[in-house]
Amino acid sequence: MSSALAEAYEQAGWLAQGYIQGQRDLLLYQLETRFTDSVSPAVRRRVAEAAPDALDAWGVRVLDAPSLDAVFAG
Repeated sequence: MSSALAEAYEQAGWLAQGYIQGQRDLLLYQLETRFTDSVSPAVRRRVAEAAPDALDAWGVRVLDAPSLDAVFAG
């Protein structure tokens, strides 16, 4: 593999990681705004370790979930 191609793959990985971190940051912001004092260190850890598809699902659920637990249910 050429060094230019290897560098392009590396940059793509960084971009993907940055995108996922942005999803995590936005979800935490939404949770903190909606549920104020309910966002525990355990919830933060769960978001930090979540796969992108889980972040997507939770990001939709947070919009109308009646509780923090409801965001993570299902």
